[in-house]
Amino acid sequence: MKSPQASFILAFSLSLSPLLSRAETAKSCESPSGSLPEAVQSEKKRALRNKDTGAEVETQSVSAKINGQEIPVKYQKYPAPVRPAKGTILFLCGGPGFPCTEGGRPGHLPPEYDVVTLDYLGIGQNRAHNEPGQMSIDAQAQAVEAIARQIKAPHLVIYGHSFGTTVATAAASKLTNPAATPKVALKSVVLEGVVGHGGQEPYGRGHLQVAEEAWKMLTPKEQKDFTAAYKKYTAKMTASQKLDVDYYLTESLLGGPLEAIDALLSFATYPEDVPEKVQRTKDFLEKAKTSEGLRLYRAAGCQILGQAGAVPATKIMGGQVTLAVGQMPGEPGYCDCPLLSKLWDPSEYQIQGVPVLYINGHQDAATPYAWAETHLRSQTKASQKVMLAPELGGHSETMTGGMAYCTDEIFDRVFSGQLALLKTREKTLSRGRCSGRSQPASGQQ
Repeated sequence: MKSPQASFILAFSLSLSPLLSRAETAKSCESPSGSLPEAVQSEKKRALRNKDTGAEVETQSVSAKINGQEIPVKYQKYPAPVRPAKGTILFLCGGPGFPCTEGGRPGHLPPEYDVVTLDYLGIGQNRAHNEPGQMSIDAQAQAVEAIARQIKAPHLVIYGHSFGTTVATAAASKLTNPAATPKVALKSVVLEGVVGHGGQEPYGRGHLQVAEEAWKMLTPKEQKDFTAAYKKYTAKMTASQKLDVDYYLTESLLGGPLEAIDALLSFATYPEDVPEKVQRTKDFLEKAKTSEGLRLYRAAGCQILGQAGAVPATKIMGGQVTLAVGQMPGEPGYCDCPLLSKLWDPSEYQIQGVPVLYINGHQDAATPYAWAETHLRSQTKASQKVMLAPELGGHSETMTGGMAYCTDEIFDRVFSGQLALLKTREKTLSRGRCSGRSQPASGQQ
């Protein structure tokens, strides 16, 4: 979760940046043939393919048994535009607090695969199921289990991000239980930005660490330019307006130090772009704090921490920005998820007989890398466990980080069972350098 889990918008990132320090970008992406760097070529291909895949969304429904009661659960299926599809990705987004289907087909997923996703119980298309018992992690997993059985995909991968890693783990444990019937052709489980039972983290520690790392990576001139631009930009703002600006900069920390650097430099280099980015962050926060979002947030084990001011404000980024992680404009306190790390224990949910791929940046401000390690150790019955951990990576490496350029290769390897090859290429993948498409497993659709 956001990321401790720090705020509603764990999965939200505002800018794209390959996972490279600026000093090594040119060197590592250099093309021997003199053509465009591979990462640039990949980005162009991604932009074209995700503009319009040609696939129409299918809204479907399944009768799911949630805590002994049959209820209808809606979900979305995005068929691959080219048939037959290579497989099916059941994607569980982060949060909790906002719908997974609102943005349509997840743009970072390869178009050669069918994609299935759902709004969690109690929110979005499934907002009617909003009793506390219907919105727990176990209840969400029961809904996912019902969907996985109904779609009858011949090759299925469950992919959870942030809060979705809890639901993915619980659902996969049910589907891979040897006693479970009927059987589901689950190829693998992918967990990114992993929620693990690591005990309560100091409030906002991850954000502080990323902010400090990003600030140190700036040159003295860049630090000076940001400070001057920030002071000028916020000079005549009210406290509430300035808080909106600080939120934008705080959320950039979720992507790791490199994304944070981009946000800092945009103040000095492209000040005309800042208002739109600030507004996007504000709009997202407003959506996250709807009544249904708050219900789901609390059902997952989160809480409101006291009154405004209960958590001391901390200055970051050269002493300019106020870090108040999880504070929501218009709400009486601070929202955070320290309870989740106590209520959620992945060792109680064993994924059996299938491989698990972990993707967790070392500089993840939302879900600390230690949580991913704890989760990995807890899974004693998985057939294989592979960890990809970019050194400067943040919370969403396949979405807005360096690995965003290589999701084609990542999921091809996952579906073909070649996770070990991903590990050998970890450093180059995290720099957006992809080797091309791998061959599908024999008989795979």
